[in-house]
Order: sequence, then structure tokens, then C-alpha cells
Amino acid sequence: MLKFNTNSSVKAYIFAFIGVLLSANSFATTLLPVTMKQLSSESELVFDSYVKRPTDHGVPFTYVQFEVLDIISSSFAPPYVTLGFAGGTLDGMTYRVDGVHYSWINERGTYFVETLTRELLNPLYGWLQGYYVVLQNKKSRTHLINSN
Repeated sequence: MLKFNTNSSVKAYIFAFIGVLLSANSFATTLLPVTMKQLSSESELVFDSYVKRPTDHGVPFTYVQFEVLDIISSSFAPPYVTLGFAGGTLDGMTYRVDGVHYSWINERGTYFVETLTRELLNPLYGWLQGYYVVLQNKKSRTHLINSN
């Protein structure tokens, strides 16, 4: 005959239940690391550009227009590219999505776009891994590439 110590069994179930509740409410996202080879081969468009203007269109989605300086990988060369990112301002409320890079005006960078044929939460391949911002040190006139 098996005997159970009900006090320890009940405590174990309570701790397990609390653990499940806490893990269900945690906000963690795991992204697999992406190599530069994957970024360049899996992206539909890779381009170097300046951000012309980010705009909200009355939905919690931000559209960013990029002035293309150089096409690094693609079969076409548009002068401007507009990409949509989940998040934005609607009725005075601002919505942001963790892991989405929201570009600023005149931001210079290289962007790896997963696809141009469908709207995604984040059009950059590998989310935060899909862009490299170029920062200029005005004092030394050097450029710094900031990767995430």
C-alpha cells in the first residue's frame, strides 16, 4: 500500500500551479540567431538607404518610406521603398511591438527585407537582426555600424 503525505503533495501542486501561472504571464520571445549568409540569401530585398518619413495611417501600423541609396541584393531597383511595421498611434493611444525597430527620420542603414508581397508584423528578416544602422561621428568623420 502506498502512503502519501498530503501536506507535501498539496504544496507541490500549489507550487506547480503558481509556476504555470507565472510562466504563462511572462513576456519572453526567443529568436533564432541568423547568420549574414542567411540574411542576404533569404531576404527578398537588401538595400542601403535613408529614412524619409515614418507615418501612421489611422491604424496601429507605421509605414516608413526609405530613400534607396544602393540596392545590395534584388532584381529591381526602386528609388523609394515603403515598409509597414506593426505598431503606431491610433486615437491618441500608441501601440508598440517588442522586437520591432521603429526607424527615425534621416536614419541611415542597411535593411534586409523578408518579403515585399505580403504585410508582416515586421518586414525585416530576423526581426532586430534584419537591419544595421550607420551612425556618423561628426567629430572624426567616421561611420559606425550599429548592429543588434
